[in-house]
Amino acid sequence: MNRGGASDKRGVTLRDVAKAANVSITTASRALAGYPDVSPRTRARVRQIAQQLGYTPDFIAQNLVRREPTLVGVYIDDQGIPLAEQPFFLPVLCGVRDQAAELGQHVLLLARRPGSPSAPERIEAVIKGTRIAGLIVMGLTDDHPYLDELERLGVPTVTIDITPRGRRMVMVTSDNTAQAAAVTSHLIEQGCRRILFVGGQPNTAVHRAREQGYRDALRRHGMPAAAARVVYGHFSREQAYAAVRAAWREAPFDAVFAASDLMAAGALRALADLGLSVPHDVAVAGFDDLPLAQHVTPPLTTVRQDPVAMGRAAALALKRLASQEPAGLQDREPGDPASHPKVVEVRGQLVVRASSLRARR
Repeated sequence: MNRGGASDKRGVTLRDVAKAANVSITTASRALAGYPDVSPRTRARVRQIAQQLGYTPDFIAQNLVRREPTLVGVYIDDQGIPLAEQPFFLPVLCGVRDQAAELGQHVLLLARRPGSPSAPERIEAVIKGTRIAGLIVMGLTDDHPYLDELERLGVPTVTIDITPRGRRMVMVTSDNTAQAAAVTSHLIEQGCRRILFVGGQPNTAVHRAREQGYRDALRRHGMPAAAARVVYGHFSREQAYAAVRAAWREAPFDAVFAASDLMAAGALRALADLGLSVPHDVAVAGFDDLPLAQHVTPPLTTVRQDPVAMGRAAALALKRLASQEPAGLQDREPGDPASHPKVVEVRGQLVVRASSLRARR
């Protein structure tokens, strides 16, 4: 036994801390976790000894025995685009991390690429054994089977831009419909009358909300329903490029409103290859305000989202959702301020740049 104070080859355990403090392992664990049933004097002594010994708590192990788990899961389906290249998911994840830290929670990242040989068919296999307090989900389409499974399991779930279902699911999103209407109205005010909407994927909440805003604005400006023209770029620069070129060959237009900045970038390249000038021949607008929006030529009119704020809102919504029993949620009236809204909107902002500013005809 080493009595000189130097550490041995094995790591310092909770048992070592408890023995040095002359308390039980349970008391040591509860003291380090900050439980109120441990006296302040004992808590201080245990923490001081733990620090002196260099003990690092295993927060996952603690999470398994706490009545209120402090581990939050974040599941990301990257839709085939590497996470390092994701312009949206990573800022959301940073917001989740920051808010969770302020709430005394830890974040466990659960991510996979579609088609991976190790990808489980059921979400239950992903979260099994984690004892998470709840799950924040990004990147799934509205018809993904994982959503049905989460509803069946009763896991408190907050989705990012995914339509919620059941009593234990809430969506955090931008005010997509209102901002899409603002973009469309701006294009109309610039004199555009044949506005092509480049949508994402039809089975996503984001696409439906932004298309709805586009159609609402056309109607409010007295334009017939037949004026709406929608193609799909599947949130891909390359697919948006092909969709815009095909649409121009079918019938010319004087504006493109793309439901994401990546698709707007594809549209800009397609228009350039067609020999068209932006914004003189065709005005262009996007949605997201990614860093690229300021650096394309011409700079892109778009909607500035706040993905970090969305991540923070998701962590807060999950904390509230996970603290309630399902029966309690069912018993409350929708107008009760203690109830959980099904949708939490984070406000966006229209940012006008050169790509949409054109002389009125």
